[in-house]
Amino acid sequence: MKKKMMIMLICFMLLVLPTFAETTEENVEEILLIATKGEQAIQVQLNGEMIDFTDENGQKVEPKIMNDRTMVPMRKIFEVLGAEVSWNGEEKIITANTENSQIILQIDHEKAVVKPTSGEEVEIVLDAVPVIYEDRTLVPVRFIAESLNKKVDWDAENKTVIIVDEDWMANYIKENAPTLYQLLSEEREEITSYASAGEISGKLKYTDKDSRTNTSTLNMKGTFSCVISGEYLNFKCDANITGKGALKDAIKKAGLEKISANMIIDTKAQEIYLKGNLMDELNEGGWVKLSMTGNSLFAFAEFLSKDNTSANSLERVKKAVNQTASNKDSYANSKMILDLICYLFREDTLKVTTKGTTNTYTWSIGVIDLLKAAQLEEKEIQDIENVLSGSVEVKTSFKDGIEKETDMSLSCEYLQEREQLALEMTMKNEVKGVNENVTIILPEESEVVAY
Repeated sequence: MKKKMMIMLICFMLLVLPTFAETTEENVEEILLIATKGEQAIQVQLNGEMIDFTDENGQKVEPKIMNDRTMVPMRKIFEVLGAEVSWNGEEKIITANTENSQIILQIDHEKAVVKPTSGEEVEIVLDAVPVIYEDRTLVPVRFIAESLNKKVDWDAENKTVIIVDEDWMANYIKENAPTLYQLLSEEREEITSYASAGEISGKLKYTDKDSRTNTSTLNMKGTFSCVISGEYLNFKCDANITGKGALKDAIKKAGLEKISANMIIDTKAQEIYLKGNLMDELNEGGWVKLSMTGNSLFAFAEFLSKDNTSANSLERVKKAVNQTASNKDSYANSKMILDLICYLFREDTLKVTTKGTTNTYTWSIGVIDLLKAAQLEEKEIQDIENVLSGSVEVKTSFKDGIEKETDMSLSCEYLQEREQLALEMTMKNEVKGVNENVTIILPEESEVVAY
């Protein structure tokens, strides 16, 4: 259940804090007395660890809520976020410097200045002004963290500000799965549309060692296509099934010797349209429309969509992983996902070869290794190992930063004492066009027969 909930968490959006009414130095104390009376202490968490706001003299300064905004000690928050801070007491100006930017704030002033090392400076109107309270300089934690390119959430139940440094994700992958880091870090052409097509084939064989008449074989051969345009994704597949035996008879009786399937995903509305003979009893030849708000499928679909497409795939991974709920467990959940990714794409499973401007990445992993990634109990894995074997291999080639083709093969064998089930599948996908004029049209409501 915990793992299922973790996956579901990926699909929720960032919570938005209420708007802030301007706070002045004269009414700070009154506001604090009202806001904190009877309330549990406010905490600030950075990458899963609670920040200790004890100063150099051993005195702890608790974060304060002022008009629904969390204010924290200036020097401590800048330092833990990797900035060097200076204080101009005469003019009451705070200056923080990092390798990439400079941030300037002034006590009781509603405007701040952010100066990137490259690019133009930006003046920002604050919804919470820096203040001095009990000889302590307090600054708005959300503005500070976001100005330093951190992700900020608010866990209302636990009264905790959640800060996640997205760079830790890149560094974690770089350290634990270097080849994957290379793959994700390659600069590629910005993708606004994408079209590919390919072939798929497979064979399923069931063997009854006690009865040859119960042996069945199924063969599948077909084509598929995938198109992405803006926030829409369209996948189509057509296949024929041949063979012999009881399984083939059952397929024939169900009228599924020919399979057609069409799926359109609207990532903006979080809806899926389905059509095909596999659903004829439900859709009577029309479209089935499913609302999938909050479903983990859209973490993947949005990962492919225009709004989340980046020339650097590492940035896309950050966005996908960071679509977690706003609570104190967000970092742990994100790290759990990264641990899984780094385990699956470690150095002995993902390899790269380079020829000219073409990089070919080959990912090969055993079925049992995939089960281990699911964190099954050791006893469960041992039981499965006794009857199951197989492997998956995916080979993807990029030329000059553009994907050209992907080949996939799957083999799996289930063997009991008196019966055997063997599955083989291959897929070859070739990119037909990138950033060409591609249009996906959603079905009309009159075409939707089931919702």
